[in-house]
Amino acid sequence: MKKIIYVIVLLAIGNFCFAQSNTSTWQQATELKEAKLKVIYFENYPFTFKDDEGNLTGIEIDILNDFAKWLKTEKNVDLSLEFSKSGNFSKFYSNLQSSEANTVGLGSLAISVRRKDEIKFTAPYMKNQSVLVSNLEVPTTRYFNDLENNFCDLTALVISGSSHEAEMLNIKNQFFPKMRVKYMETPKDLLQLVFEDKNYFGYVDLLSYWAFLQKRCCTMKIHKDLALEPEYFAFGLPLNSDWDKPFSEFFEGGFGYTATEGYRKILEKYLGYEIIQSVELY
Repeated sequence: MKKIIYVIVLLAIGNFCFAQSNTSTWQQATELKEAKLKVIYFENYPFTFKDDEGNLTGIEIDILNDFAKWLKTEKNVDLSLEFSKSGNFSKFYSNLQSSEANTVGLGSLAISVRRKDEIKFTAPYMKNQSVLVSNLEVPTTRYFNDLENNFCDLTALVISGSSHEAEMLNIKNQFFPKMRVKYMETPKDLLQLVFEDKNYFGYVDLLSYWAFLQKRCCTMKIHKDLALEPEYFAFGLPLNSDWDKPFSEFFEGGFGYTATEGYRKILEKYLGYEIIQSVELY
């Protein structure tokens, strides 16, 4: 009899530990009052990056930490975060699509109609403006119809899987059929090549362009009239996730997270006054 009781106790403990270690849904988190989120990230300053001491930091990291504090205060749920880096955007996005339900993706993700069929998005945390950049020597271009003439000897740079890839290919089809395209790993790599070589151009987020120029002399420029329609950045979730529920309440409850002093302080921590107004949500 004692052996039977002993086995039953061991099974009960084992099942309890298994349930705790496999807390994958928001529903389970509300019941157990603890959860673990797996955080897949694509390194891109100032969104998510490592500082000089090797610590993971950035706008998205600070917002996610605020979310964890909010869960503890408002829902009494202890949240632990497990971080995993993806080498490039395409791999990051693919990993996010196939991830377990308790996964969130930080990758300066722009919300798009196409992506909504592939992943879930949280409410947005920041605005985005995509701008066309080139060397200063390239003639300022105000109309897409003039691209083929002004950029005829240049090669377009794109990041595989990004929203800029789709936009650039659309421009190629409509206005510049002979456009040459070269793929890059990160926005920083793209900007570095445009910075070093006048034979390249490409679309980047305004924030990435601003961050790149902070420690460099200005040998590039924006073709302002060829900027794309404004987008919004958000965190990404797998389609089978129910974590969109607490994220929605966190971002949109009351006046919204982006109306808080904490949100403004995060932007001021990483950005200059000259760029905040262009990307801040109210």
